Amino acid sequence: MSTKNNQGKWWGTAPHDCALYLETNFIPLYKKIISRSDLSPGVNVLDIGGGSGLFINMAEAKGATTSGIDLSPELLAIARQRNPLAALFNHDME
Repeated sequence: MSTKNNQGKWWGTAPHDCALYLETNFIPLYKKIISRSDLSPGVNVLDIGGGSGLFINMAEAKGATTSGIDLSPELLAIARQRNPLAALFNHDME
């Protein structure tokens, strides 16, 4: 089994818990990154390992065009619900 399948299976075991409890811990970091970036209409953002799409959601709120990849189909399903305009794919960063 590939790294993608092994890791994707592990991260997909509790996707709603990840979205609600784990990913929200990164909000201060995401806010700092966004405040130091020129995110505006016309800017493209690629989120690698984007999980349930919280950062993409925050980047889209600033007008950026977003895309992302993640190992977990379960987390991508949540990300797609949060970000219907984003181009999201099930891939690893390798």
